[in-house]
Amino acid sequence: MKNDGAAQQYRQQCDSARHGLDQLATSEGYLIRSLDPDGIRHGVYGAEKHGYFEASPNHDAVAFRVVDDASAERILRKIESIPGLRPFSFILPNYPSYDDMYEEPAGLWEFGTWVNGGHWSTCEARMILAYSRTGRYEDCRKSMKHLLTFADRFRMDNPLTKFGSDVYQPEEAINLCYDSFGPAAALVRGLFEYIYKADELILIPHIPDTVHSVEQHFPIRFGEKKIFVSAAGNGAVSSVVINGKQYSNFKDGLIHLRYDELPDEASVTVYLGGAAGSAGKTNRRERLPLSFDLSSLPECATRVLSSAIFPVGFK
Repeated sequence: MKNDGAAQQYRQQCDSARHGLDQLATSEGYLIRSLDPDGIRHGVYGAEKHGYFEASPNHDAVAFRVVDDASAERILRKIESIPGLRPFSFILPNYPSYDDMYEEPAGLWEFGTWVNGGHWSTCEARMILAYSRTGRYEDCRKSMKHLLTFADRFRMDNPLTKFGSDVYQPEEAINLCYDSFGPAAALVRGLFEYIYKADELILIPHIPDTVHSVEQHFPIRFGEKKIFVSAAGNGAVSSVVINGKQYSNFKDGLIHLRYDELPDEASVTVYLGGAAGSAGKTNRRERLPLSFDLSSLPECATRVLSSAIFPVGFK
């Protein structure tokens, strides 16, 4: 339902919030954690007091395009300059320890355990979106490689303790927290970024040079539409084909998919660089096989997977 009045109000509120970010920015271009009414700034890295770096407002600002490209690059370079933020490839919420908590940094509040320097997969997901936006694909790879060390052992727990190197519930037979699927989902979303507007979906390809083709066998949702996306080649967007027909609404690397122009089920193929795209070709939309052999899994894992994860009646 169209509501121009509400849209205008939300736009003004958004613009006001963006303008207010100037008060939370440092001379180096990154964002602090908070600003007290008396002007005390929390999260100015290296300051004598409250001199930690706060990761969330920074990787979120990049991931969700709150800041422009130049600011995004400055933020990522600052993160890269602080090795303590990623001792095991995963991003931590802060480095070094907080000095402004209501509790002493001991026990649950000890640095590296929970909210003070522990790891959270939802934060890693947004960090991966930031990596993708700025072309840091090697950081995406390192993150997923570390995540697989937990997945291979059925230890997908959250949060992660010891600065992102151990599970929070080590006494459980297996660990599975839905937060842990965030990074993998972000890796998929980061390939095309997917910027949702009221009347269009904007795709911005972020395909590593080492990947020459990619095809998603599951749909991206846009309202009632289902969009299957694939890409071939490397470099700038050269052509777009939707359901076998050439599509011309793209410019400067942005592909504008108008909601009213999309079929209910759209097969979108993006050709990059020298890859040749022509009308009449569509990407395959084969369903991934829903057939798994559970016989080789530990008994406890088989029981949990069969009863808790898969739908009733799944074989």
